[in-house]
Amino acid sequence: LSEPNPDQIQLSDPNPDEAGCPMPHYDSSLLPAGEEEEEEEYTRTGRVKKMKKRPPPPTCNVCLKEYYSRGTLRRHINTCHSFLPKQFQCAVCGRAFKMKQSLKQHYQGRHRMEEAASNELLRAIPPRP
Repeated sequence: LSEPNPDQIQLSDPNPDEAGCPMPHYDSSLLPAGEEEEEEEYTRTGRVKKMKKRPPPPTCNVCLKEYYSRGTLRRHINTCHSFLPKQFQCAVCGRAFKMKQSLKQHYQGRHRMEEAASNELLRAIPPRP
């Protein structure tokens, strides 16, 4: 896959904020606003039944993938379409990840660590500013 065009990603100001965080934050306009509408449905007896229409699933504006929730879409945008540095490094093999959760999955899958052992290694990582 090719790198996305930075103009399509719509990141907000990449300058450090007042806390000195060098990471750009995504623009919330990448997340669709799910509005519910009502639609009418007819029952077998011919009565009108009002039902709420399900909102469309959250969809990435860059690659058009659909997600179950806004949270999973937000995680997708942060991992796939942002320019966040890979700041979480594996203590065993040195591979780096953008998100702490990805490093945890790496420990448990690649290095066959139990959850308690991987959590212990992750506690040693300082929290993000």
